[in-house]
Amino acid sequence: MRFTQKDLIVAYREEGLSYREIAEKTSTSEQFCRTVCSRVNQKLKANSSSTDMCRYCGKQLLHTNGAKKKQFCSGNCRTAYHNQEKMRKSYIRTCEYCKKEFVSFGYPQKRFCCRECRTEAERRCREVRR
Repeated sequence: MRFTQKDLIVAYREEGLSYREIAEKTSTSEQFCRTVCSRVNQKLKANSSSTDMCRYCGKQLLHTNGAKKKQFCSGNCRTAYHNQEKMRKSYIRTCEYCKKEFVSFGYPQKRFCCRECRTEAERRCREVRR
């Protein structure tokens, strides 16, 4: 059985050789080796099963060929997942007005601990401008 140059490149890559080492062994450029391996990986991904699981509820998804792969089974699952992700992250911030530390869930840029501090800070800013 005779192997083509591309088959050799893929075989060497599966053995764990770097692109540079493969290029030296096959007398090709490093970029050519990268391109061959990239195209093979793309074909493998395209030929893999077209069913995945919903990221929120775990239901099986059916994908349409030629379309972007689905990640969620419905809009409700998508919204619930993103809300859950947002709520998981907590950030410890310091209020710009009262200088107290507070926890902000899902929003790292929050500047004030409460509405009253925000209102007072805006009022002060307007007075300074006058």
